[in-house]
Amino acid sequence: MVKSNQTKLGALYDKGRGGTKFSLFSANAEKVELCLFDKDGQETRDIFLKRKGDIWTGFVPKAKPGQYYGYRIHGAYDPDDGKRFNPHKLLIDPYAKKLAGEEDFTLRPEHFAYVVNDMSEPRAEDADYHMDTRDSAPFMPKSVVTDPDNKFNWGADKKPNTPWAKTKIYEAHAKGLTKLNPDIEESLRGTYKGLGEKAVVKHLQDLSMSALELLPLQTFIDENPGRVNYWGYAPLNYFSITNRYISAHTNNTESALKSSIKKLHNAGIEVFLDVVYNHTCEGNHLGPTLSFKGIDNESYYALQPDNKRYNIDDTGCGNLFNVNHPQVTQLVVDSLAYLEDEFRFDGLRFDLLNAMGRDPETGYAYNREAPVFKAIKEALPSIKTAGEPWDTGMGGYNLGNLPAGYYEWSDKYKETIRKTWLDGGVARDFAAAVSGSSGIFDHEGKGGICNNQGVNDLTTHDGKTLWDAMMYNQKHNLANGENNQDGSNNEISNNCGVEGPCDDPQINAKRMRLYLSTLATLAMSHGAILLRGGDEAMNTQHGNNNAYCQDSDIGWQKWPKTPDGQKQKASNFTGFMMRLRDVAGPLMCASFPHGHMYDDVHDLKDWTWIDVKGAEKTSWGECKFLGYMMNNAAAQDELETKKLAKTHGMIDKNSRILVYTNPCDHGVSCALPTLPGGNSWKRIVDTTQDTPYAEKEAMSEHAQGDEYVVPPEGFLVFIQQPDMKLDKSAAHKNRSLSQELK
Repeated sequence: MVKSNQTKLGALYDKGRGGTKFSLFSANAEKVELCLFDKDGQETRDIFLKRKGDIWTGFVPKAKPGQYYGYRIHGAYDPDDGKRFNPHKLLIDPYAKKLAGEEDFTLRPEHFAYVVNDMSEPRAEDADYHMDTRDSAPFMPKSVVTDPDNKFNWGADKKPNTPWAKTKIYEAHAKGLTKLNPDIEESLRGTYKGLGEKAVVKHLQDLSMSALELLPLQTFIDENPGRVNYWGYAPLNYFSITNRYISAHTNNTESALKSSIKKLHNAGIEVFLDVVYNHTCEGNHLGPTLSFKGIDNESYYALQPDNKRYNIDDTGCGNLFNVNHPQVTQLVVDSLAYLEDEFRFDGLRFDLLNAMGRDPETGYAYNREAPVFKAIKEALPSIKTAGEPWDTGMGGYNLGNLPAGYYEWSDKYKETIRKTWLDGGVARDFAAAVSGSSGIFDHEGKGGICNNQGVNDLTTHDGKTLWDAMMYNQKHNLANGENNQDGSNNEISNNCGVEGPCDDPQINAKRMRLYLSTLATLAMSHGAILLRGGDEAMNTQHGNNNAYCQDSDIGWQKWPKTPDGQKQKASNFTGFMMRLRDVAGPLMCASFPHGHMYDDVHDLKDWTWIDVKGAEKTSWGECKFLGYMMNNAAAQDELETKKLAKTHGMIDKNSRILVYTNPCDHGVSCALPTLPGGNSWKRIVDTTQDTPYAEKEAMSEHAQGDEYVVPPEGFLVFIQQPDMKLDKSAAHKNRSLSQELK
């Protein structure tokens, strides 16, 4: 088992000895030179560290917190043998807890271990054979010694510990979330402190979100000169947090972020971090030398076995971080443990998690049992983990095959739901998606609690916004400077006949119906869900589906300008649907709904598919219309009954919830189900109405068996309070069955 070993490597200040111990891993270096700098960037001292095994160490008296430093590594420069040591290049300590100057860092020719004369010119294929002797130190960020005794006051902070089954994630950018929010003090907009402001917390609470997920914050670079890396998927260091989002009120990055996390925790909101361990910012053999490549290229990166000059690239980013090397596994575990200990993150989303399972023992094929997966879970047993189950390599799509304990971003759910509403999908696929995609994730086929499930989403940062999917069939990425060649060409969208905004009231009404129905579907689907920030309020990127470099109005989240406008109404609707979800017991269960009988006396199931006759659906064919009914009484143990009355006065632990979805362009006539002990059905949601939901009172009331026409593009929710009481013996039988399934 790999345990966190944070105290062994890096710069460790020892107050009692009045100095700092420096430790660095390099298996293939010949000499390791520690370089000290003053705060003006002038090199003041050089010290050669002593080797013990593959660890190089040295103690420097009077080196105190705030000391700037870096490394020069001496060894062979032999690209064909995978060795790229160049002592002219100052390197960042992989264990540095803080970096100085990284927020202003710009790649220059001096940052390359080989000769580069013009950053704008393409590199010759053999360019990396010619070692460069220019000093990169004046242009490099510096590692900084930190004080281990300088602890943030967390006070009575307590992690919310929301179960996965009840997790609702709001994905946002640390800057973009607040940059345009008029309810936040201007100086705090776009900053770490802004994340904890009352306006943000209240908005998340109004949406009933249980977690805020932030795009990458571990220090990253702008890898393309002249173009901002807004999203942050180019990591330089795994311990330090980027300084890009500090405010004028503080120069302490760490405390500013911690302060906001503490405020979010106090409001019952978890904080997740998007992390990138599949690749780094150093690219392929022609990329810069900033840290890992110059310290020990052969250890830190997966190299082609038959030609070590070249990287294995199963990420599409030039390299594959060799996380299954024992020392690199240790780095992953140590840095993640540091994030959890110091910042109290509640969850981690792993970019291209599949790539981390590329095991050298299997020729870099995907290995579900790769050691790094187990090491992370053993070292961080309480933190939630989720990831993308794909990469760009052979056999790189593994949805449903991530290791136990890792939830999976489900692109299958996204594609199915968007296809249903926007591109003519069929009900049988829709049914599988909204009921938790058990065919993908429930490997035992019993509906029991699984160690991993899908995280449902409609959009993420990577792609069009949800509202843009209703307005643009094409991508509009010219602002990215890549001639519209970047970004996906295969997103499922429906502009309803006109590309972009228009004044046609019929088209706009259709777009709004599809938009609200799609949002409602996410809320009323089984399993953990993720909502892209801004999708609740018609956020637009003007058709840009790859805003990775848009630190601008394109990439920033727009906030409703008036409290009674259309965007605010959409946000209010989203909040209502998420609160409705909170009291729909079968949606919040940890086990998959397979239509288990919970009351065999009255022949009632936890989840039932409903046909147009109001009966249980037995044939599917190519139909598009679908109904499904959930019985809250089947999930009493999963319900937080204290929330029921507060959330919606008509819903209690015995309620039956009926959903009708009609993606067709015509109305569908159906009969409302007739159930034992049933009362009338009360309609509380209709996405085709100007007012699409009723907070406390029903929109309309209908008798059992009544004919009802579900409007085109409509998502409707009915509730029923039965007269009968659940048979106690039957309820007990159901709970026993649930325990067996677990």
